[in-house]
Amino acid sequence: MPQAGLAIAGAWSAFTASAVGSFLLTNTLGRLLVTVAVSALMRATMTKPKDPGISAKVTQAGADNPLNIPLGTYVPDGTRIAPPMTWGGSNQYATFVIALSAVPGCHLRRFALDGEWVDLDFDHPHPLVGYPVQGRYQGKAWGKYYDGTQATADAHMLEKCGGHPDYPWSADMVGEGICYAIVTLQYDRELFPSPEPRMLFELSGIPLYDPRKDPSVGGAGAHRWDQRSTWAPSDA
Repeated sequence: MPQAGLAIAGAWSAFTASAVGSFLLTNTLGRLLVTVAVSALMRATMTKPKDPGISAKVTQAGADNPLNIPLGTYVPDGTRIAPPMTWGGSNQYATFVIALSAVPGCHLRRFALDGEWVDLDFDHPHPLVGYPVQGRYQGKAWGKYYDGTQATADAHMLEKCGGHPDYPWSADMVGEGICYAIVTLQYDRELFPSPEPRMLFELSGIPLYDPRKDPSVGGAGAHRWDQRSTWAPSDA
């Protein structure tokens, strides 16, 4: 690898030495637990985190950090579930995968990068890396979000990381039932001076059943206990 590539890869690698989290957990009961740990196999194949944990409201790394079940509008801590995957010429790009909820159905309301709430350009998505971040990060950052109903693995991760020598991304890495985000950054020392850019995701919360909106139990509305599709996020 050229020296420039080594330098950039080294800079990206400083973002984390984390263990893979609970992305592949598919057991229903396991997803409903507030704390979701990785399997012994996943833990054994990844390096251990340098720190035991990071304070709330920042993206965490490590196998034993909890996944949240957001109830109402919420900014979950988030758990990085893979090391930053570097790719492109001289490894100038790094892609981060962040689990946000152990239960499907949350909607992404807002995204913040290094403490700044940013807008995503939903009108001009990139076919692989997702929606461009607007403003001063234009052309340097992209994001996409899965609400847990996905049925296939992310195409970008398969294309760019399927042949990764240490952490290959495979077709069975769907994350079914898990809400997660993928953020891709292009290396820029001025835009990302910190070795660990902070990423925050505001979610709507999981869909909830509200008997006040179910006429079968005296309420008024469209909710039905036996039809999850009628449930909705609520801050009440």
